[in-house]
Amino acid sequence: MAKSGIRHIDVGDELTKAEWESEQSHALVHGNAFPAGPVERQLFYRDDEHRWYIYNDTDWITTDVSAHAALTTGIHGVGALHVAGFHAAGQAVSKVIWKDTFDVVLDLAAQTIDIDWTDIDLTANTSPNAKIALVRLYLRLVDGGTAGANFLGIRKKGTTDYWGVEMTNALPDGMAVQSAGLIGLDAGQVIEYSVTVATAGTPSLRCIIFVMGYIE
Repeated sequence: MAKSGIRHIDVGDELTKAEWESEQSHALVHGNAFPAGPVERQLFYRDDEHRWYIYNDTDWITTDVSAHAALTTGIHGVGALHVAGFHAAGQAVSKVIWKDTFDVVLDLAAQTIDIDWTDIDLTANTSPNAKIALVRLYLRLVDGGTAGANFLGIRKKGTTDYWGVEMTNALPDGMAVQSAGLIGLDAGQVIEYSVTVATAGTPSLRCIIFVMGYIE
């Protein structure tokens, strides 16, 4: 008669039909107190707690996920669960916050002169833990000129690398360009922007910067 249950066998050994159908009991132990003299990898079900434990050669460790450290922003404790790609304790997890309504942090309705790198404080639009902002840049030619290019750029405060949107000055009035991307934040959640207005003719620009979200 075939037997049901769990059979214990060392790795590499073959479990024979005779061993499987032997009269030896393989029932898992249960009760309200841990058994004496456990061996490593032994399972035990606590009836009073309604949960499984496994012996790790030192202690009885619960197999419940809820008993382990939860994933949080920042550093994990030893024994915490980890997202795929974060296999070791001590690695941080990023948190992305998306704004259903974007924040307008700059709106220049009719810019006609250059603006050198100028601060934009994103404290009210992000968080003290924010490291990166998700932004959208919008540049529209209100009144065009004859030649040259117009530019709206951003960069992390205190750095020199930047990115932005550019459009030729010879386009018809009302034409616009836009782009979305990431920008690093300094310790005070500050970025910088600049505007370059073409010198040919008398162009006028609409410059808008939106914050769409941020990453902690």
